[in-house]
Amino acid sequence: MWFQLFINFLTARKMNKAITAALLLCAALTIQARTVDDVVAEVIANDPALIQERARLQGLEDRIHQENTLKGPEVGMSYKWGMDGVGNKWDLEVAQEFEWPGLYRARSRQAAAQAGAFATLYRAKEVEQALLVRNAVYTLLSAKADVDLLAQWENNLAQLAQAYDRLLKRGETTLLEVGKINLEIFQARVKIAEAQARMSTAEADLKALNNGSMPANLPDVTARESIRPLKWYEDMLLENDPEIAAYSRLDNLARQEAKVTAAGAAPGFKLGYVYENEAGENFHGFSFALNLPSWNNRAATRASKAAVVEAMYGKEMKVLERMAQVESRHAVATKALAIIEAGQDTFGSEFDYMTVLLKAFDGGKITLLEFIREQNDYLQAAMDYNALVLEYNLAAASLNRADFAAHD
Repeated sequence: MWFQLFINFLTARKMNKAITAALLLCAALTIQARTVDDVVAEVIANDPALIQERARLQGLEDRIHQENTLKGPEVGMSYKWGMDGVGNKWDLEVAQEFEWPGLYRARSRQAAAQAGAFATLYRAKEVEQALLVRNAVYTLLSAKADVDLLAQWENNLAQLAQAYDRLLKRGETTLLEVGKINLEIFQARVKIAEAQARMSTAEADLKALNNGSMPANLPDVTARESIRPLKWYEDMLLENDPEIAAYSRLDNLARQEAKVTAAGAAPGFKLGYVYENEAGENFHGFSFALNLPSWNNRAATRASKAAVVEAMYGKEMKVLERMAQVESRHAVATKALAIIEAGQDTFGSEFDYMTVLLKAFDGGKITLLEFIREQNDYLQAAMDYNALVLEYNLAAASLNRADFAAHD
């Protein structure tokens, strides 16, 4: 009986361990599955710049609606002292000022245009911040890939240094060879420090965008943007790019503001109720006054028309500018991707060239100088490959901002 209980206990422990291991494996797979888009979504939700922008635009929108409401009524009173035997005199007036009715309609349309412009301006800001996040993530991953590569280089050299120290003590090598290895270790540490500095800068950028905290569980260093045909980006740009949409809304807003200015040339008026008491006699009546437009309304009309022209050409210039950016970045990304795919088998596979090189040296197939030269050549080529991947990712991320604008 006790033996059976013991067996059951061990079996339960094994099952618990198996379950725990399975859960840990699932958690690890979940963590590894995190994409750059996941990080972007997290940071955008926490970005203080966007929180500030939302508050600013909400304040502007509230101010616009406040400006298109009636002014408060005016209440006035006067009291006059008369000569002896005549008596005193006083009066009371309540009045309300009205602008030309067409002006309220024009301002309502202006308010709607401003609300639409604010929405697209915020979206443009959001997309721009998302691109900053994406760039910071890829810069960080590229620096981390360099650190990993350089750390392996330093580790290989450290193993060599230990071996050559032992050889030196036995008189089987020279100080020159030991000094050469130590020089290579120094250079490796300098390069590692440079790559770590790039990592720190990218981490600081991400923290600033993420309200002071580092996003959790960053993607793997092999994360890469996808790329589509140029025609797709051109079509998406014209249909969904928030910057171009914002300029379109600003163009419409300028036209509505011109209509408000034109309506402002019409006179407003003020109506009031008047009560007057004089020598004990009561008088009731009303007051009416016209508010004539200012003399510089003609200049204001010219300025509003100029603003319409400015907004119209601003949109056209933005379309040309963004189209040129799309074409140039697509060309950069396409060329970089072709070279990356050509080097995939050498730098992006499981083949560990540096370990194989170290084994060749241990086996006496190459000399120390050949090992150092071959390792340095490979290291430089691998870092060039990492830099090319970063260049591709940055160019592709800029292109895919239109996709983010359309589908996020």
